[in-house]
Amino acid sequence: MKKTSVILCTVFVILFLVVLVALLVLAPPIVLGLGLRLGWNERNISGLLYAFYCCSVPVAVALGALLLLLRNIRSGCPFSKRTGALIGVISWCCAAVSVITLVGSFFCFPLIFVSVIMAFMFLIVHVVRLCFRAATELNEENSLTI
Repeated sequence: MKKTSVILCTVFVILFLVVLVALLVLAPPIVLGLGLRLGWNERNISGLLYAFYCCSVPVAVALGALLLLLRNIRSGCPFSKRTGALIGVISWCCAAVSVITLVGSFFCFPLIFVSVIMAFMFLIVHVVRLCFRAATELNEENSLTI
C-alpha cells in the first residue's frame, strides 16, 4: 500500500511537470482568449503572463524537489537531512511564487489571491520542515543510542 501511494504521487508530480511544460507553450493563446472574453485590457493580460512565466521557474524547482523527496521515501530514508533540505526548497519556492504574484497583482488584481494562498502554503510547508528537522535529530540521537 505504501509503495503504491509513493508511486501514485510520483506519477502525479510527473503529470504536473508535463502540464507545466504544455502551459509554457500554450499560455499566451489561453490567457489572451480568456482575457478577451472577460474584457481585460492588455495590461491585465501581460501582467498575468509575466507572473506565470516568472512563477514557472520556482514551480519547476519545487516539482523537482518533490520528485527527489519521493525518491528518498521510496529508498526507505524519509527522516534524513536531505529530506529536510528538500522540504525547505519547496517552502522557499512557495514564498517566491507568493512574492512574484504579489508584484503581478499590481497588473492583474486576481493574482493577490494566489499570493495570499502561496504565503499560507509557505507557512505550512515551513512548519512541516521544522517538524522534519526535529524528527531527523531525534532519529539520529536514537541511532547513536545503544
